[in-house]
Amino acid sequence: GINNVFVNMWKNRVSENDTILYATVPFSRNLIEYTRGDEDPDYLKLTSLQHWKSDTSTITIDDYIGIYNGFFGTTYYLDRNTTMVDTLFIQANQICLATTQTGLNLEDKVLMSIAIRMKAEQFMIERIRLIKTDPTYWCEERSQFGKLYEELMTLDANLPERSTLDKVSVTVSSNIHLNSFMYEPILDLSIESLIKLYNEISVLQP
Repeated sequence: GINNVFVNMWKNRVSENDTILYATVPFSRNLIEYTRGDEDPDYLKLTSLQHWKSDTSTITIDDYIGIYNGFFGTTYYLDRNTTMVDTLFIQANQICLATTQTGLNLEDKVLMSIAIRMKAEQFMIERIRLIKTDPTYWCEERSQFGKLYEELMTLDANLPERSTLDKVSVTVSSNIHLNSFMYEPILDLSIESLIKLYNEISVLQP
């Protein structure tokens, strides 16, 4: 029942709630793509907050807030050097541990979806590194999840963890359009199903 969730619920609350902070990433990235293009440095940095890239583990909350302030003309000052990816997994773990899940939880669902895909990409990159005996391997292509999945299946078609990765592909990468303003697919998923999948992907060992 809320018109334009990003503007009316999230845009001015990034300094109050870390789940909302991270949930704004794909929408901020989209706006930058629409206005500046997909080669813009800020767009590429926000891409590294949605996919496991070589610089993902170095991007801090203050880095993101700097991009956010620059684009939206806000003046948030958080003085937090915690990395965004640490924040992502801290919030995901807290959502998993919550005894009750109430309300729409759109920000929880967006954050959990990003966390699931990030964990899956971490696993695939580490497994590919082991198979190739190349600890420097990174995937720098667009549509990264799909490219990693395709390469890993080529290297090991009988991968035991394939069924879990298939669930991620169907649940997150295919049906949830995190890079668009389409809310319907993510609203149709229960937070419980996302928690279950996050827990399943989190225990995979490369």
